[in-house]
Amino acid sequence: MKLLKSTCEKVWLFDCQIKEDHIGAGLACFLPHSPSHATFMVKDKTYKAQLSSKAVDKPGAVSIINARLPLFD
Repeated sequence: MKLLKSTCEKVWLFDCQIKEDHIGAGLACFLPHSPSHATFMVKDKTYKAQLSSKAVDKPGAVSIINARLPLFD
């Protein structure tokens, strides 16, 4: 996928792939004060991922190259 945006629109994932246990992204961008988890909608399926501690509740925008976000069951 080229772009995957969270439902809260605070997390943007570029060049991403959804695997069984995680979402891998070539570039992950987090807007200020991102929550500890984010929900993504792909077609009719919902994915809930834990965000990196480097990006959660930061006062400024954060970007991470080659991010790996674990999925909740």
